[in-house]
Amino acid sequence: MRRLPLTLLIGVVGGLLAWGPENRLLAQGDNAQKVKFDTGDGVELHGLWYPGTKTKPTILCLHKLGGECTTAEWRNLAKVLQKEGYQVLLFDFRGHGESTGLSDPFTFWNMNAKICAKKGGGMAIDWKDYAPSAYPYFVNDIGAAKAFLDQKNDALECNSSSVVLIGANEGATLGAIWMKSEWYRVPMVSQNPFNPMAPFIPNMKEPAGKKVSGAIFLSVSGQLTKGGPEVVVPTWLNTPVLKAATPAVFIYNDKRNDEQKLSEFCGAKLKIDNDKRYKFTGSTGITTAPQELTGSDLLEKELKTDKMIVEWLDKLTSAAPVTNWAAQDFGKTPFVWVINPANPFQPNSRVYANNPQMGAKTMNFCNYFGLFQKLP
Repeated sequence: MRRLPLTLLIGVVGGLLAWGPENRLLAQGDNAQKVKFDTGDGVELHGLWYPGTKTKPTILCLHKLGGECTTAEWRNLAKVLQKEGYQVLLFDFRGHGESTGLSDPFTFWNMNAKICAKKGGGMAIDWKDYAPSAYPYFVNDIGAAKAFLDQKNDALECNSSSVVLIGANEGATLGAIWMKSEWYRVPMVSQNPFNPMAPFIPNMKEPAGKKVSGAIFLSVSGQLTKGGPEVVVPTWLNTPVLKAATPAVFIYNDKRNDEQKLSEFCGAKLKIDNDKRYKFTGSTGITTAPQELTGSDLLEKELKTDKMIVEWLDKLTSAAPVTNWAAQDFGKTPFVWVINPANPFQPNSRVYANNPQMGAKTMNFCNYFGLFQKLP
C-alpha cells in the first residue's frame, strides 16, 4: 500500500480538525448558515439560521436548560419547517453548546459577578455557574435573538413582524416570561413629527408583543430548576395569550402526568370558550411516545410531532394572514419597557430596552423576572 507523503497527511489531518462540529453539521443536508450575535451584557450567542420566505412567519426555537440547539430533533424540525417555507432560528442559550464565549468580558462580569459562581474573570462561561435563582436572566438571550431577527428583517432577509415561538421544557418557560415582557416593550415616537424639537413619548398602541403570532410549548415546565421556585406559567401568559388572544398550543407526553396536568391546565385556562379568536389555543398529548421522552425529544421523527406542528402553523397562517413585512428600524428607533402601564408618559414609568442614541445594538440587560412578574 502506498503511503501518503507526510506533508499531505498533515494537511488532511489539519483540515479535519478545522472542520469543526458546526461545519460537519452543515454538511449533513442542512441548508443553514452559522450565525452569532451579542447579548446586552456581552455574551456571544451562536446558532443556525435556516432561510425561508418572508410570506410566512419566522420561527424562533428555544431549547431546554442543559440542552443545545444542534440536536438531531431540533435540526430535523428546522429542516421540515424550512421545506414548508418557514424561516427558522436555532440558538444556544448562554453557557450552552457553542455559546460559551464573551464578546465583552468587562460588561459581562460587571453585570454577572454576583450571580455567576466564577465571581468574575475569564473568557468562557457555563450555564451551571449561574445560581438557579438567576436563570430568568437567560430571557435576555431571547431578547437578543429577537433583536438579531429585527436586524435581519431590515436587511430584507426575513419577516420579524410575525414570529412564532417554539420552546421546550425550561426553554418554553423562559419563552413565556419573554412573551409577557414584549407586551410592555413599546417604541418611542415624536409627539410632533413636524417639530424636530418635540419630545418623544411611548407609542402604547404598538407593543412589540403584537409581533408574536403564536407559540408552541413542548412539555412546558412550572420550574426553571428542580426544587426551585414555581413559575406560574398561566399567569405569565395571561397578557399575551388570554388578553391579546395570541394562539398557543401546549404539547405534552400523555404518559407523564406532571406535564400533562400543567399543559392541559394552561390550554384550558388561557382561552375563552366559544370565542373564535382562541380557535388555535389548547393542549394536545402525544400518545405514542415512551414515558421517558419529554420536550424536544417529542420531535423524534417516528412520533410525527413535526408534522403536527406544520399542520398547526399552516392552519394558523391560513386563518390569520401573516403580518406583512415592515422595517423594524431597530438601530434607529428607541424602545422602552413600560413598567407602569397606568401612567406610561412619566419618565420614571419606563426603562430603556434599547437606545440607538447610546450605541445599543441589542436589547439592554434586564431582570425580566423581577421587572415584569407584578405587571398585569
